[in-house]
Amino acid sequence: MINRKTPESQSSRKNVSRGSVTVKKTLDLRPGEEGSSESDESKTPSNKSKSLLSKSKSRRENQDVPRQDSTTNKSKRNLDDEQIKDSPFCAATSIVLATIVILMLSMFITMNLKPELFEENPETQISGKGQAFDRFKRDMEKVKANYPQQNPKSWSKLSGSIRRNMQGKAQQPLCFLFVFNSTAETTSNCLVKAVGTSIFFAISGGVDGGVFNIKSADLTKDPNEAKGELFSGIDSSLKQDSVVILEDISQLGASPVMALHGICDEGYLPDQAVKPVVLMTIADKGLGESLTTANEFEYGANLIRSLWEKDLGTDKVHPLISRIASVVIKVLPETFKGCPHL
Repeated sequence: MINRKTPESQSSRKNVSRGSVTVKKTLDLRPGEEGSSESDESKTPSNKSKSLLSKSKSRRENQDVPRQDSTTNKSKRNLDDEQIKDSPFCAATSIVLATIVILMLSMFITMNLKPELFEENPETQISGKGQAFDRFKRDMEKVKANYPQQNPKSWSKLSGSIRRNMQGKAQQPLCFLFVFNSTAETTSNCLVKAVGTSIFFAISGGVDGGVFNIKSADLTKDPNEAKGELFSGIDSSLKQDSVVILEDISQLGASPVMALHGICDEGYLPDQAVKPVVLMTIADKGLGESLTTANEFEYGANLIRSLWEKDLGTDKVHPLISRIASVVIKVLPETFKGCPHL
């Protein structure tokens, strides 16, 4: 018996197969998961976008890494440069170069400045006598020109002592001892007068007047009276003019010469800022000619010993030497006949 398939049976089979597929799909779905396929499909694009964002972010990070590395390298280079700049070697080199520059500038300034600029500052001088030493220095230039045979060290002694005195640095009166022999007696008298006049005008600041001159030979012959007369004459002159000249003290006896011990002492006129000046001359009458090779202080000291040590004794003559022979100047003969004018 042949079974023929009718159209109905075929359609029913198709329906059965479709239904089975539907059933299969329905069976695969769990309760509460209806429409999940649709949600999955809707979520798929968001996942793709997330993956794209993550990829782009990773690319940016990869691109930023070299920039950070370059920045780090630059900072390291800057640190290295700063370390090099701050290294002890560079600091020492800078100090050495700066020192060399300063020395060169100092040498240049010293070579181009005038020596007069290194003299004493007028501001340090006693009030009211700011130009005193300047005037004395100008006058002494004329004296030096008029007495060219004198030892240059003699001018340095005079100038240095007078400068200290006019700056208020002297502790006691200035007592200069000019030693001369028979060939230089005229020169000695003229030179001491010129120096005394320069000091007088510098201290007084005037243009008139002169230095009081005391001759030892004119004093009274009585030793005690001569001592008082000498001290009184020097004292009154110094209080009035601050400078006095005493000619040839070799003619004084032992008692009158001790008046000079009191005048040239630190305790004489202690309140005066500018100390008085005593210019003394002493003749070398052959007693000290064998000592001409010694220095000038020893020359003057030995001359004083030869004159008064026998009468005064060692205890008195040594203090006398320390006061009246602190600055000894040996006078050399000049060729002029009369005293040159300032």
